[in-house]
Amino acid sequence: MISQRVNSLFKILRSGVAAADTALATFDNDSFPTSNIWTRGLDDLSAMLAFFGSGDENGTVVGKVYGKGKNGPIRRIADVTLTLGTQTVTKHPITRAAEATAVWFDTITVSNETLSIEGALTSGNNEVAQMSFDLTGIESIYFEITSLTNVTAFNAIIRGDNA
Repeated sequence: MISQRVNSLFKILRSGVAAADTALATFDNDSFPTSNIWTRGLDDLSAMLAFFGSGDENGTVVGKVYGKGKNGPIRRIADVTLTLGTQTVTKHPITRAAEATAVWFDTITVSNETLSIEGALTSGNNEVAQMSFDLTGIESIYFEITSLTNVTAFNAIIRGDNA
């Protein structure tokens, strides 16, 4: 039998955000957001996030990645700090529309992780910073934005992987 790795297409998790979110106050299923979430596919074993936006070089976004199981409580997966680079996004990665001012975040710092972070690809050299993590017990993902400094628009994209 031949085993084949299948990566799903990236989907928009957050788009054009210009202000911080209201923090989650409680961690029961009823308080999990109903918009700006991603729900994993049946075969997805892990997820990968990438980020782009507009603003000043070295502008930052601080946020928290949350996950929710089908019947379990909300779990914080990790806290992240992202830094804008200068690598231009010439076409929106989902819509393929021309982008005039967007650049990729090139640095990601992960802390307070509660799940296995499989990788945080970060160079600080104007490449695309990405993070991936295991989805065991997680059905939906939410990225809460705590603060934006010198960032005028923030976008997060996500995809699932089956290997």
